[in-house]
Amino acid sequence: MHLIVFIVLLYFSSLILASVFSRSRLPRIGTDILAGLILGPSILGHYHPTLFQSVASLLDNQNEALNALQKMGVICIMLSAGLMIKVGIDRKSLRTIIILASGALFLPFGAGFFISSWFENTLGADVMVFAIVISAVTSATSVPVLSQIFIDSKLVGSSFARNVLLAASIQDVIIWCFISIALVAHSNEHWTTPPLFDIGQITLTHVAFLLGGYIVYRALKLGSSSAFFERIVYPRLPEYLIVFVLIFILFSGKLGIPLFIIALVVGIIIANLGGDIATSARQIVGNISFFFVPLYFVIVGYKVDLQSLDYQSFLLFFTLSSALKIVGILIMARSLGFTWFKATDYAMTMNARGGPGIMISMLAYSAEIIDNRLFVTLLGTSILTSIVAGMYVNYRRQAISESH
Repeated sequence: MHLIVFIVLLYFSSLILASVFSRSRLPRIGTDILAGLILGPSILGHYHPTLFQSVASLLDNQNEALNALQKMGVICIMLSAGLMIKVGIDRKSLRTIIILASGALFLPFGAGFFISSWFENTLGADVMVFAIVISAVTSATSVPVLSQIFIDSKLVGSSFARNVLLAASIQDVIIWCFISIALVAHSNEHWTTPPLFDIGQITLTHVAFLLGGYIVYRALKLGSSSAFFERIVYPRLPEYLIVFVLIFILFSGKLGIPLFIIALVVGIIIANLGGDIATSARQIVGNISFFFVPLYFVIVGYKVDLQSLDYQSFLLFFTLSSALKIVGILIMARSLGFTWFKATDYAMTMNARGGPGIMISMLAYSAEIIDNRLFVTLLGTSILTSIVAGMYVNYRRQAISESH
């Protein structure tokens, strides 16, 4: 009963703040996290410790249930991201998308290994694992946040939005693979540096998983037009979709593939089946996400303690990561022949880290790879870059619509 009261308190706080900031450019994830910050040790715990203890007491012996709620949030977020990814594209556009993705990935991710040495690894995580986390947040791009930005700005059907979302999707799949390797490696007590055999084994497992996902997609694509689907599956399509997602997650989890990358691949498979299957899946995930996704981000904010924020580290990481990302995209966009204005549009928009940056930070923090101080730094960067990207697209909306 106490857990239900706690959930209602978190969700109600999130709704109030979402209403208060409805006319601002602050993304919904920002208001959700802000609600958690207000109820958590950052604000309530600092200014009214007694009241905070009363709120925290609602969670006594409820950590497993709270973790289960967060896992549902992760599944919904990554399914939603996957359901936005359509693989089919013409060759000219594919070249543009791949080059943009490489600009957003290679320079910031590679440089992230270098700048990771500038931040304290206080928990003693493996140097390579720690560097992968820093590199991943430095180069991440948020598909869900950008999708919402494009919907709000009425650019969702433009070639600019398509190029950004698909480039971000390619980039993030690669990043999630690296994060998956880092998390599995971190949990391995026999992990050593340089862990060439372990890296090879984990990489092969993920490649096999992706190939298996492609085989499942081809089989479902062929079967979707069969008489069996017409008679048995389509009449009860939502139920079969839920069963498919659960079975896929269950069997893939046995391979040691993290939950978030499984959910992302499942979403991509369903999205590219098209027709009623993809439409029904988006409706189901949308109906579930309206509860679990805000709750996930509120819990993220609740667990953060801003009193440990190192402003110097935050400004350093925010400035460096944004500069690396923007410069990387500008270079590659210019190589495509885009004007400086067009290249800047891509660079400023794709600098939004949003959900992926937050989830990578949260996963690394939960796995004790990074401490609370660095977690807050990465989290703040993910939120602030998303807000700046939304403001930029809103400011340049007319120009983007006419020039891209």
